[in-house]
Amino acid sequence: MPEQSVTLRDAFAVYNAQVDLGVKFFTFLQVVSVAVAAFMWTGGHQTIPRLPVAIGFILFAAGNGVLLWQAYRVAERASGAIQRYREKHPEEIPEEFSPLFSTFENYPGWQLAVIHIFVDAVAIVAIVTAP
Repeated sequence: MPEQSVTLRDAFAVYNAQVDLGVKFFTFLQVVSVAVAAFMWTGGHQTIPRLPVAIGFILFAAGNGVLLWQAYRVAERASGAIQRYREKHPEEIPEEFSPLFSTFENYPGWQLAVIHIFVDAVAIVAIVTAP
């Protein structure tokens, strides 16, 4: 039997890489949100009007959301592939490793969207209400 070009280990690597990428995008969103809000609250609104900053943040947040969603979708496909492999080849997976497969199940996409929108909304409110 010829060696497979794509293995279960490859699917694990893809899933982990995409989840890691998603965490990085979320971290970047949070850092930029806090930095922009802090800038505006420490007098930045006196040098730069609120509206351009808010529009710039909205554009940044939209781009970040698209990249985050793309990483999520790839992780979701990898997760599905891992779960399908587990179902079709139960004899290849030792019983003691079976519980580990639950760590490769993707979380619901709506949760990701709600959290992103919440962070965006808090940042926008902080930008436009800076004293």
